[in-house]
Amino acid sequence: MNSFVSESFSNGTWITSICHTESIKEKLRTLSPETFQIALNLALESIEHLHSSTASYGFKDALKKEMQQHTSQLEQLKQLHLSEKKALEFKYASLQAELQQQLSELKSHLSSSDTAYKSLRNQFETLQESASSAYTTSLQTIVQQKEYQYTQELSRIQSMHSAELDRMEKGVKERMDHCESHYSNALLRIESLYAEKEQALRKETEKLQGSSERGKAGEKEIEELFSQYTSWGPLTNTSKLAHGTDRSCTVRNCLTLIEVKNYTSVVPSKEVEKFYRDMEQHQDAPFGVFLSLHSDITGKKSKGFFQIAWTPRSQMLVFVNSFYSHSAEDVLTFIDLCVDLAKEVYTFHQSNKDSSDSSLHLQSRIEQAKVFLEKELKRATELLATFQIDKKHLIDVITKQHTNYKYQVEQSKHALQTTLQILLDTYEEEPVKVVEDTPMMVDSPTPPEALCIQPIKHAPKRKKKLAKE
Repeated sequence: MNSFVSESFSNGTWITSICHTESIKEKLRTLSPETFQIALNLALESIEHLHSSTASYGFKDALKKEMQQHTSQLEQLKQLHLSEKKALEFKYASLQAELQQQLSELKSHLSSSDTAYKSLRNQFETLQESASSAYTTSLQTIVQQKEYQYTQELSRIQSMHSAELDRMEKGVKERMDHCESHYSNALLRIESLYAEKEQALRKETEKLQGSSERGKAGEKEIEELFSQYTSWGPLTNTSKLAHGTDRSCTVRNCLTLIEVKNYTSVVPSKEVEKFYRDMEQHQDAPFGVFLSLHSDITGKKSKGFFQIAWTPRSQMLVFVNSFYSHSAEDVLTFIDLCVDLAKEVYTFHQSNKDSSDSSLHLQSRIEQAKVFLEKELKRATELLATFQIDKKHLIDVITKQHTNYKYQVEQSKHALQTTLQILLDTYEEEPVKVVEDTPMMVDSPTPPEALCIQPIKHAPKRKKKLAKE
């Protein structure tokens, strides 16, 4: 039977009808609705707790039964373990007895082996003593034989090579004398050449004291150089003529105009433009030479110190930068070679001026030939620059090689003397000073093929200076 009957809500409170077996009027008379609610909640929670405690008591009984069951199983396992332990103890006792027996056997074997070892050691010591005695006797015999052989061989070498050592010392001395003579002659030639160049440079400096006289002095020098290194004949002074260059000359039926600039700084572009105008006014001149004695030419240095240009009428123009920085003889010889090329190209161009197909074809061939000539002439100028470098290099090589040869000869002489002293048993372990002055350390001798002149892609840059050649 359910204790709940009915329930209604009025004025903020609940009115509940319930069935119960005892009267609770006296107990609830003094309680407020809030207190009654609290008492009711506590009673309900107590009932629920009572029910849960009853369930816990049932679980404890089940757990106790399970523990008893496991305890019995554990007891059975314990009995089984004890039986296995007894079996293992029995097995261990039998194995221990067997091992004790084997240990006794091993001890007896070890005792017999120790006895055999002592016997073998005694035999080895006896054999070692006899072998050592035989080795010492044999070694003494061999040493005596070798000492006798060494004495005999030393006597034979001394008698055989005494003449050869004398000849080698004589050859070394002659070679030293020859090297010293060669070096002295080369040094005298270099000093003489330096004195001549210094004197020439002093004269040139004195000539170029005044700016107004510098140009005339340069033109005069060029005349002397052309007269010395070419077969062109005398140069004509055309500096006073209208649209005329400094000098002109007819070389093998080729009119050649020469412009000389003796600037201490870079030749300005206006001088180059004037040279082009002068060549345009002289259309009968196939060849033109523009020489800058001590400096570069504006716009004419990018392809090396020697540059070639062509006019619309196929006139060949040669520009030389820093003429005195290179060999005058080589440069003028190269310019002389250009005369025939300029004459041929100019003549071929003048003979094919019409507009026919054959003439146009010939004109294109001329342009191709110009390109080829420019490449070859550029290569030749690079070769000239290489000659200049190699000339200085050879002078340095001669000086270095003489020093190196002298040092090597002294070392060879010292080595031969030491060898002779060792053979004669007069050598003493003391440092011997072979050369009083410390020899100059130089690189290994330059092979001949390394001194050969090879083409270079770009002529090296040179400092601006007066020519010494």
